[in-house]
Amino acid sequence: MSFTTEYSLWYVVVCLGIAVLGAWFLYRNNPLELKPTWANWFLAIARGILLFVLGVLLLGPLMHWIRTTTQKPILVLALDASESAAMHTKQQQILETNLQQLKEQVSGDFDIETLYIGGKVTTQKPETPEKQTNLEGVFDYIASTYGRQNLGAVVLASDGLYNTGGSPLANAQQLQSAIYTIALGDSNAQKDVLIKQVKHNQLVYAGNAFPLAIAIAADGYAGKQTTCTVMHDGQVLVKQPITIASNNFYTTLPVTITATKTGLQHYTIRVTGFANEVTQANNTYHVYIKVLDGKQKIALVYASAHPDITALKQSIEQMENQSVQTFSVADFPLSNIGAYSLLIAHQLPSMKGEGESIIKRSQQLGIPIWYIVGGQTALNRLYATEPVLQVNGNRNNTNEATPKIEATFSLFTLNPNSLEHIRKYPPLLAPYGQYNVKTEHDVLLTQQIGSVATTYPLLFFTKNTLRKTGYLVGEGFWKWRLYDAGLSNQQTTNMLVGKCIQYLAAKGNNNRFRVSSASNLNENEPVVFEAEVYNESYELSNTYEVGLQLVNEKGRKYEYTFSKTATAYQLDAGVLPPGSYAYTATAKGSGLPPVKGNIQVMPLQLELLQTKANHQLLNELAVQNNGKRLNPNNLDELAQLLLDNENNKPVLYEQQEQFTWIELKWIAFVLIGLMGIEWFVRKWNGTI
Repeated sequence: MSFTTEYSLWYVVVCLGIAVLGAWFLYRNNPLELKPTWANWFLAIARGILLFVLGVLLLGPLMHWIRTTTQKPILVLALDASESAAMHTKQQQILETNLQQLKEQVSGDFDIETLYIGGKVTTQKPETPEKQTNLEGVFDYIASTYGRQNLGAVVLASDGLYNTGGSPLANAQQLQSAIYTIALGDSNAQKDVLIKQVKHNQLVYAGNAFPLAIAIAADGYAGKQTTCTVMHDGQVLVKQPITIASNNFYTTLPVTITATKTGLQHYTIRVTGFANEVTQANNTYHVYIKVLDGKQKIALVYASAHPDITALKQSIEQMENQSVQTFSVADFPLSNIGAYSLLIAHQLPSMKGEGESIIKRSQQLGIPIWYIVGGQTALNRLYATEPVLQVNGNRNNTNEATPKIEATFSLFTLNPNSLEHIRKYPPLLAPYGQYNVKTEHDVLLTQQIGSVATTYPLLFFTKNTLRKTGYLVGEGFWKWRLYDAGLSNQQTTNMLVGKCIQYLAAKGNNNRFRVSSASNLNENEPVVFEAEVYNESYELSNTYEVGLQLVNEKGRKYEYTFSKTATAYQLDAGVLPPGSYAYTATAKGSGLPPVKGNIQVMPLQLELLQTKANHQLLNELAVQNNGKRLNPNNLDELAQLLLDNENNKPVLYEQQEQFTWIELKWIAFVLIGLMGIEWFVRKWNGTI
């Protein structure tokens, strides 16, 4: 402990002198005439102490000392709280009893911290077994939380199985403490029949057939027979017997199903189980597939015959989910334009205005348009009809424009080989003049004229909330396709056209009330909705109250209210039980129609795909960290190992502290008390 002041300590002598002089001056010649005389001396001394302490406090006195604390070593108990460990009920009961005894044996020597392992680490025991196990994450958590403290040892009670994150071996090595493992589960092969995995498409089109690849495994049932069944809406679509050829059996069963309904479809796959299986929970697998409503129709409309039309049509026909029809302007069925997802306007509007009515009707219906601009395009009419691309120049002149890739383009991606092929393509004939794009846009290709790289766009797309448009500013695509035959067997031109159409024809959302959420979620994931409300100028507004109703398969309803963000809305509905849910969202008072949709909460079965414990991993963890692998019923040995480990010692921490005397409240109370006594006595004697 030490004492210092902000000013020189010599000023303390000055304060003492002032205090003595002040007390002498006030109480000389016994002015109060108190009997006995020592009372007068007491008041004088009190006044002196008061003046001295006030003077010293003005010097800013500081007190320094070193505080010493003792921290016992920390014992971290990391307990596997997953489904695979919880399956062994009797073993869990033994572990719980013996861990309680262990805590009682070592609590005097250790500070004990308990963690629970699932998909993430928690300090509270989960109410239900966890659906995932991340052993790598638990050692990251221990290192970040206790790494700078006196970490004595880690006790990991687990079956050694993990299904998220990587191997825990490398992460465990970063801990400078012993790791003891308690082997849970059974490392012997368990009798079990299960569906390990089902590979399937995420999206299919109505009326199309799609494959399922069902991976089935069985342990301990050689010579037995099981049956695989695929069901949809309560109807059996496939039922196929399977003979289990060996005790360690694995096969992949190919199944083909036809999508008959649109929307999110639920398919249930089951294999027949046996009475003595370790669990039958993994005999069922759920698959959710989004079925779209048929192929998208594309109308390719032209002013006059041109080889580009055939080349574009051939590229589009290579796309599995697109169909194309070609029309001259005169033959196009304008009354049926709403049946098309995309209009390709080849050199429209033309010089005499042909095609203007088609373009205007497409704009009214919000149909995206891909303009192919060439020598027959009336550029002034095009700009008047669609005020995006303005070209100021002689309409009779053209430039030979070689494609140059724009690295900043981000609407979709092309692989490096395709980009290299495009760089080699011959030039297109582009209109001559000064180019000006009047709206926000993304450029994929710019024009290189001779050896001069310009900023003039060759292939670009506009960013419009209501409707997408694209522009290929040049004719001669047929030359690209012909040249590409020797580069990639026309795969690159097919891909380029396909990406452009896929982006343009993708359905946007022009509604002023929008609600979005993931359509497929695992049962351990929170269901989060986001909502946006636009005013008539398509500006975001959050002045309304937005509510949502969820209805499950049994008709039970859940009511929620969205929280407002800066300009929109958000709702976290939490974790929901597996099943199919329909939702209806309403923006109260807005006059906008409600938004409806569906979500699917899928059961997570990762913990049930492995039933044979990995005790070898637990042994490696213990050996590399100077510990030992034990069983749940011999934790008395663990207590002795912990107590005998010389590294598990308390640590003394020294911390230097300081404070100013003026912070001490008791000094203020003493001074106030001295002043109060003196005032009262002097008042009583009539000297105040």
